[in-house]
Amino acid sequence: NVAQKLAALAKVIGKSVLEPSAGRGAIALACQAAGAKSVHCFELDPTNAKHLQEELHFFTRHADFLTVPTGSKHFDCVVMNPPFTKNQDVFHVARAWEWLNPNGTLVAIMANSPQRGSFQKLIEDKVHKIEELPAGTFKDSGTMVKALIVTLRKQKPPARSTKAQPASPTELPPVEYEHPDTIIRKIKRELLNAVIIIDDLQKDLRAPKKPSEEPVTTQLAHAGV
Repeated sequence: NVAQKLAALAKVIGKSVLEPSAGRGAIALACQAAGAKSVHCFELDPTNAKHLQEELHFFTRHADFLTVPTGSKHFDCVVMNPPFTKNQDVFHVARAWEWLNPNGTLVAIMANSPQRGSFQKLIEDKVHKIEELPAGTFKDSGTMVKALIVTLRKQKPPARSTKAQPASPTELPPVEYEHPDTIIRKIKRELLNAVIIIDDLQKDLRAPKKPSEEPVTTQLAHAGV
């Protein structure tokens, strides 16, 4: 069973799962049976959306998920079987990737044409695994289309270090500026000290001079030294 294989590859046990084009719910049911914590579905067809919501009791939104903003809701796993024609599988997987949590896993059935430029661009910077499905896998569904199972893992960005980094040789320490009021007070205090010093000097200059004492050398000479 392909749906069960997808759920197993996604390792859905205890995780939140998104099925963005759920159809009649085969993949959603496989994820639920494999132990998913919750399964959310998007489905464009109104009859299928009603079936998913009312009969299978999945959280279901009747909408084209390609047009729905991701918002704050993301999922641990995305498991999907998108349409293949005109590179729709690539568009759907690229959009579903935006709904995935860091460290999350996306597993999708895609057209067996990995040489496509759009496909290579999709997987080039992602941790991925590609597995070819046997010919005739979808014969019971009325198609002989060749397909792959593509598994993509979203790596969590590295945590930023909270350690203080040493300043580089060219990096100067930050300058701390004093408040203008503090600077003004300091200037006033220095000016006041300067005024006091000048006043003391003026007093010294105005004071009468005392007679000079005889030099010590003369006193020594009189003593006969």
